[in-house]
Amino acid sequence: MRTLLIFLVVLAIIFSGCVEERKKVVWDVDHKPVFPPSHYSKLISQFEADVIEGGVEELNSSEAYILAGVTRNFSEEEVEKILEFVKNGGKLVILIHIPPANLEPLLDRFGVEVSERPYEIMEVTAVPGEDNVLTKGVKEIYMRGVFPVNGTLFVVKKDRAIIFGGMKGGVAALKKYGKGEVLVFGDDAMFLDSYINKVDNLKLAKNIAKWIN
Repeated sequence: MRTLLIFLVVLAIIFSGCVEERKKVVWDVDHKPVFPPSHYSKLISQFEADVIEGGVEELNSSEAYILAGVTRNFSEEEVEKILEFVKNGGKLVILIHIPPANLEPLLDRFGVEVSERPYEIMEVTAVPGEDNVLTKGVKEIYMRGVFPVNGTLFVVKKDRAIIFGGMKGGVAALKKYGKGEVLVFGDDAMFLDSYINKVDNLKLAKNIAKWIN
C-alpha cells in the first residue's frame, strides 16, 4: 500500500510538470483608461492567456501589456520598467484615445510619433502598408477619431488619403525594441465591442492575439 501511494505521488509530480502554465496579459487600469476592459470583451476573448487588470507592477512573468485609451501620466520609474519589459521580450500594445502627451515619454523612446490632433475625418478606413503576421488576411480596417501615426503598418486608403503632419496617412506602427515589440494604433475605438465587427477589425484582433502568443 505504501509503495502504491509513493508511486501515485511521483506520477502526480511528473504530470503536474507537464501542464503548461497559462500566459498572462496585463490590461492597464491604473492609468485611468477611457473605456474599461469590459468594453473590449470580444478582443479579450481572442487571447489564449489570462487577462489581468492592473498596471506596471503586474508585468512580471507577463507576455504583453495593453494601454488602451489611458489618460494618466507615467512616472519616470514606470517608463523605465516598461522599457525593460519590452527590451526583455515583452509585447506592448498602445491604443490612443486622447492627444498623447501622457504617452510621449514612452513613444519617444520607441521612436513612435503620434500627432496631437486627430484626422479631420471622423470615420477612417485604413489598409495594410506592411506584410506580416498582424496584417495577414486583413484587407481593411475601420477606425474612428484616429490620430496620425508615423508608421506604415496601416495607412489611410488612397482614395481618402490625407497628408497630415508629415505622417502621410499612417494610423499604426510596429517597432522592435530589444527582444520585444511595440504596437501602436492611433485609435482605441476600433476594438470596442461596438465596432470590432466592422470590416476586418475582428480578424486584426485575432492576429494581435497570435502575435502576443
